[in-house]
Amino acid sequence: MFAYIANVLAQARKINGTLCMAFQKISQVKELGIDKAKSLIGNLSQVIIYPTKDTDELIECGVPLSDSEINFLHNTDMRARQVLVKNIVTNASAFIEIDLKKDLQELLYILDSNAGNRKILNDLKKTNQETYKEEYLKIKKESENIQYV
Repeated sequence: MFAYIANVLAQARKINGTLCMAFQKISQVKELGIDKAKSLIGNLSQVIIYPTKDTDELIECGVPLSDSEINFLHNTDMRARQVLVKNIVTNASAFIEIDLKKDLQELLYILDSNAGNRKILNDLKKTNQETYKEEYLKIKKESENIQYV
């Protein structure tokens, strides 16, 4: 797997591209061996890091972390839907909220792949091409008694 990922990184760099990877468990990258892990991370422009206590492993694998970044990773609840986006090249970072529900609210129901919901959506689409999405969202909102603040 490492050879494939390393090849993709090399190909992206050849066309002036960059890749960003997200880590849930740095231990999986570390299992490649420290040299390969450092090589992999060193070829990335940015990494997305979920809250973790494994900051020593991140540093060991080549992800430089400041005290405030370590504090964020250690003290942020895993369910907070927040991540650290770390630029490996410039060493800059940002703490990002990734809770789609806050921003997209009921629009996420359009992405629901439940068979019953797909049938409702397809039936509405057949009867009214122009407003089927709005009608579907109205039905979902009413059926689940969603309250927005």
